[in-house]
Amino acid sequence: MVNLFVSENDVIEIVIYVGEDKKGRIFVDTEEDGVKQILGEDQVQTVEKFTFTFKKPSFEDAVNLVKDIFYSDGARINFNPLEARLMKISKLLKTWDLKDREGKNIPATEQSIKKLSPVIANAVGVILDSETGIAGMV
Repeated sequence: MVNLFVSENDVIEIVIYVGEDKKGRIFVDTEEDGVKQILGEDQVQTVEKFTFTFKKPSFEDAVNLVKDIFYSDGARINFNPLEARLMKISKLLKTWDLKDREGKNIPATEQSIKKLSPVIANAVGVILDSETGIAGMV
């Protein structure tokens, strides 16, 4: 039987591979080999795997995200797609396995999300859009 309802325990796990080339640029893919293909084997400095766990959004979550993302100044409705991505990631993120340079866990907070490289945040956001099915709404 197909489950039509979302529970508080339902999650979406997103795994990304992040590669760095010899110039310090970073590239993201959902497959380790994908990063190596993008960069070329001879250009890969390092490739690391990272996991992000998100709350699976219910319809109510989608409605609340839309309310928070679209705002009006009275004359027009405003929308900032990057702010929308930040809100969606912030509101749905439960855990991640990111660590600082000393190997200490970094808390999965909105402040930490804001400090991510735009390459990482956008890659995770695009995958989250696809996985949640609410890409067209927010």
